[in-house]
Amino acid sequence: MSNCRKLVGSVWCDFLLGAHRQDLFPWLTVPRGDPDMSNMTMVLLLLLAAATCTAAADMPAGVDISDIEERSEDPGQNNDYFRRGLDPKAQGAEACLVYKGESYRGKLATTVTGKKCQRWASQTPHSHKYRPDKYESDGLNENYCRNPDGHSAPWCYTMDMGKRWEYCNVPGCDCVNYKGTTYRGTIAVTKSGKTCQPWASQTPHSHKYTPVKYLNYGLDQNYCRNPSGNAMPWCYTTDPGKKWDYCDIPGCECVEGTGATYRGTVAVTKSGTPCQRWDSSSPHKPGYTPPDGKDHNYCRNPSRAAMPWCYTTDPGKRWEVCDIAPCECRMGKGTSYRGTVAVTKSGKTCQRWDSKSPHKPYYKPQDRKDHNYCRNPDGQAQPWCYTTDPGTRWEFCDIPGCGDSMGDVIPML
Repeated sequence: MSNCRKLVGSVWCDFLLGAHRQDLFPWLTVPRGDPDMSNMTMVLLLLLAAATCTAAADMPAGVDISDIEERSEDPGQNNDYFRRGLDPKAQGAEACLVYKGESYRGKLATTVTGKKCQRWASQTPHSHKYRPDKYESDGLNENYCRNPDGHSAPWCYTMDMGKRWEYCNVPGCDCVNYKGTTYRGTIAVTKSGKTCQPWASQTPHSHKYTPVKYLNYGLDQNYCRNPSGNAMPWCYTTDPGKKWDYCDIPGCECVEGTGATYRGTVAVTKSGTPCQRWDSSSPHKPGYTPPDGKDHNYCRNPSRAAMPWCYTTDPGKRWEVCDIAPCECRMGKGTSYRGTVAVTKSGKTCQRWDSKSPHKPYYKPQDRKDHNYCRNPDGQAQPWCYTTDPGTRWEFCDIPGCGDSMGDVIPML
């Protein structure tokens, strides 16, 4: 019965009170401004509830109706969610390519064929709508390559009158955030020094992670990737005696939440004081040990403090926090989220909000429609988007909450 009540509650709240109700049941309407539903609507509701309870009778306790739909289409192992790492813009303002490069803020200003980029503030030689004053958060300063519209890579309008625009050759970031599922760099050797096997090859090891089956995971060439949601990027090796191994890719320089998962190489505090090695007792005897080992002096957060920190090499200052930029996150349900994550929690690419293919949108974001970024226009539990998969109309996006798991514990004095 508890499972039945849970499902009926989900139907009532999610379908009848606004969350995709029109998408899933366009014939079921609730009069606006009227707290009492019409008799016909109530009858339909009761029929829907009864059908839901009947379907729930044989379900194990704790199963949520949304889990049934989403888990059935998840490409991950064991039908489990990829919990984190699917954030296309997780690196913050980058000087290298992460996913489609929406977060790229480097200074490359020439296209793949060597053409000079036109300034975004200029309408000569090509007129366009992507002006810095209209797209303030997209870094359209100077004439640098950018991706304000969710293309497959950064691009720019060119100074060649015969070529309106062209893509730019921005190198992939050779660093990872958390599990590194968005890593698109070119490291192709494992931490033990073994060369990676191309993902399209079944020799010397046969496997299921092929570029054809896993389109959104960058399985080109033999570069280290993480299509399975493992702890970090990995690859199959060309050594017949070693099927696969993890790759040693440095962490990117930004923190998610309190930075408990930060694995970057910042080794100086916010005041500029160098960090003391964690395995050293001079000048300070450490009271904490980082989860990734002690043989370094990188900023970490083993104490659940508000941000990464380190013991310092200054005898007069035991410890200090480090100044590392935060990664993208959401506040609460993410109704105010204006980031550029454009992929769902299962790895599906988001459909543009102004597009009607493959799905006709019912909801539209408050900021603007000419993008495919995850948003929460209807007060769902978290940001979501319509997908480019004809078989999946919409899905939630995996954007961490700002300050998730934040604790009040501070380093030992």
